[in-house]
Amino acid sequence: MTPAGPVASVRWRPWRIPLRDPLATGTGDLTEREGLVVRIETADGAVSLGECAPLPGERLSLAALQRRVAEVSGALVGRAPHEVWRSLPGEPVPGADVAIETALADLLARSCGAPLAGWLASQAGLAPPAPTPVPVNALLGAVLPDDLAREAEAAVACGFRTVKVKVGHDVAADAERLRAVRAALGPDAELRIDANGAWSEEEAVTALAAHAVHGVALCEQPVAPGPD
Repeated sequence: MTPAGPVASVRWRPWRIPLRDPLATGTGDLTEREGLVVRIETADGAVSLGECAPLPGERLSLAALQRRVAEVSGALVGRAPHEVWRSLPGEPVPGADVAIETALADLLARSCGAPLAGWLASQAGLAPPAPTPVPVNALLGAVLPDDLAREAEAAVACGFRTVKVKVGHDVAADAERLRAVRAALGPDAELRIDANGAWSEEEAVTALAAHAVHGVALCEQPVAPGPD
């Protein structure tokens, strides 16, 4: 094991990518995605990257993310990654801190000759995870049931066995959309949904009960984050 050298530089670059088609979500339509890439280089030449891409509903502007990285960067230069990982100075800013900590953790994992997942497991006192394939879902972005069905068929034709549909609007309308997707997928493919926190707890219970008939495997973020 070779200890990671001190941080020599911290750089960052914002990015913005327009979507080919608008993506309807439970909190509004997305027409683009934006985020920030953080690059950390050590005195011995090791380079690592971290990234954040907050959703519009998270109320984190690119300007706020860049201010946070600029604030922290001065405190990182000259310090060893293990000294500052998970103890960044100042008031945390979700997203920006994740990007910085990911880059620092990657440097530490490389210095141990371990993959990042294995190194993170060791920090939690866990055994390194065995390499396991993780199925990646296709995100279906259409609004109308027929259009969603066509997207589902195209995803299956490309080899996807898992798809995700954005929900969170009218429960009856979402049920029609999910019915069309399930019919296009057949009984064996996995169907996931994502409400982007659009429901209250009561609405989530009602909606999930209504959608269970379509074989929904899981629901991502049914309710918005709260104090608890």
